[in-house]
Amino acid sequence: MIHPNQGAATNHDTPVKSALGSGGTETGPVSGRPMRPSLPRLVITLTTLALALAACTTSPAERTPSNEAAPATTAPPAEAASLPVDPDDRHVCGQVSALQGILYRSDWEHDQGLIDETEYASRVAAVEDGWKYLAIGGTDIRPAIKDAQRALTAGGVGYDNTEFRGAMEKVARACDAAGSLIAIGALPGQGG
Repeated sequence: MIHPNQGAATNHDTPVKSALGSGGTETGPVSGRPMRPSLPRLVITLTTLALALAACTTSPAERTPSNEAAPATTAPPAEAASLPVDPDDRHVCGQVSALQGILYRSDWEHDQGLIDETEYASRVAAVEDGWKYLAIGGTDIRPAIKDAQRALTAGGVGYDNTEFRGAMEKVARACDAAGSLIAIGALPGQGG
């Protein structure tokens, strides 16, 4: 009877990779036992492990509370101030432009199959929320915005809600009279 290693031309100096592929354990050419990792690989692995563990711990001195006061925070610059309590017409018309732009682009993306039904419904719901909570203050266009909000509750922002479409025409005329046109930007492919 012939031994499996007899008569076969093998190179006993070359390790054989296991069936696990390149991520597997190297085995000896004859014994099939796992070989020890090479020294450079072992050093790199242990160094990486030590650094990772050191980064996850803190020294006891860092955890001990000190008697020093926390550093004071600085106030934001004046230009970073929050929105005015009573927004002007341009601000309100800008909000309307943003909301209608999102709806216009979302309708197109949905029609083109670029977004699915769930994503489209999510965007429409966000636009409707934007309309419901629109900051309008005491602006001159407030009555037109209120009409659009009432129409929205009756049937949403869809094109089949003719009451909302009519109210949007009033909002557009009110914004135009206030000197701020409703502007909607198109996506590439929409002709924009």
